[in-house]
This record gives sequence, C-alpha cells and structure tokens, in this order.
Amino acid sequence: MQCLILAGGLGTRLQAAVPNLPKCLAPVQGRPFLYWMIQMLHSKGIRQFTLSLGYQSEKIIQAIEHFPSAWKINCIVETEPLGTGGASKYAIAGMAGEDDVLICNGDTWLDVNLDSMLRPLSNDDGEDLRMGVIFVQDRSRYGGIFTEGMRLTGFEEKVGEGPGWINAGIYMVNRNIFLKDDFNREFSLEKILLPRLVKSQKAKIAHLRGTFIDVGIPEDYHRFCKFDLPTNSP
Repeated sequence: MQCLILAGGLGTRLQAAVPNLPKCLAPVQGRPFLYWMIQMLHSKGIRQFTLSLGYQSEKIIQAIEHFPSAWKINCIVETEPLGTGGASKYAIAGMAGEDDVLICNGDTWLDVNLDSMLRPLSNDDGEDLRMGVIFVQDRSRYGGIFTEGMRLTGFEEKVGEGPGWINAGIYMVNRNIFLKDDFNREFSLEKILLPRLVKSQKAKIAHLRGTFIDVGIPEDYHRFCKFDLPTNSP
C-alpha cells in the first residue's frame, strides 16, 4: 500500500506558533510532527510513503534524512503551488504501483483503526474514492457531510456548534480518477474533485473511530504537544 502525504502548504495559520518552518516540521517533543505521523501510519501497516512538497521543501528533505530507514520515503517537489488536487495528481503521476493510493493531509493526526480505509476500492460498485469520516464534538470549524448509507452525497460548509461527522482528511483513491477529467493544473481536491465524484455517485465513506487532531492552528498544535506519544522506532 502506498501512502501520499500532502505536505506542501504554507501553514499560514501556524506561523505565529512555529515561525520559519513548514507546518509538518512543527516540533513536538523533540521531533517534527511529520516523524510522529509517519511512525503512526507505519504502525498501521503502511510501508511506502511519498511526500508531496512545496514550501520550504529543502528543510523537509533534510529532516527525513534522520528518520528510520525502515520508513521508505520518497519526495516529489512541486515547481509551483498546485492545491491539494493538483499536488495529488502531480505526485501520483510519479508514483509506481497499484491503482489504489491512500492520501493523507500532512497536518492531521489520525490514530484510528485504518482497516476500513485500506481495503481495496470496490470497482464493481463504482467506488473511485473512499473518504474517512470521524465524529467530533464541535464540527463548526470543519463543516459537515451528507450521506446515504455508505455513499457520500454532499457537504455542509456552514454549520453551527455541535457534534457530528466530518471529513477526516484521509482518502483512498483510484489514481485513474485524475486522468478522467479536464482539471486545471492547480485545483482543490476538496472543492473540485470531491463534488464531481459525489455528483457521479462514485464517492463512499468509512467511519473512523479514535483520535483526530488538525495541528494547523496554534491551539490544537499546543494541545498535540502534550499527547502521550510512543517513543519506540522501527
């Protein structure tokens, strides 16, 4: 199983707490956040990683030279900002292997059972993308989702405070979906690709249960810094 980690963003919201660093390198208990993220994903059975890089890519490449060699990590660097969709398309074009690729956001901690995400996509059922969703106590920051059974049917951008299921920022995708449509070079996976797959009824969900935190804002980054993290490496 190949995992693509999107780590090319500017991290504007986190700059007040972590200046002059890409957010995936935000220090957590003496190591970059990216270290803890890949360690966790490796513990779930993922063995090959590709990093989609842009902003300050040279710092990330230098950092991963000190990561365990058992984490097979490849880097693909954008020549210009491409958005989450464009970055995914550009990176996947350079990745060999199976049609199914797991995509994760490089600023999101998901310590969950990933079995439902790592199953092969059901091509016979028209499943081109599977999105992980997770229940949170306050979804106002994230927006909501609409579903019919396990099929994703829409998004609710403006929601009030309160609990509900949200997009967890992890996707299993068929790489060929990036070749089936006329995308701009720069486009958003969340705002362009997902709505198209919802409309064609080719997007499904997987319910995830566990710990979710987006470290892209200072408040949650500082909260994550206090987590009880494993100290062992492979």
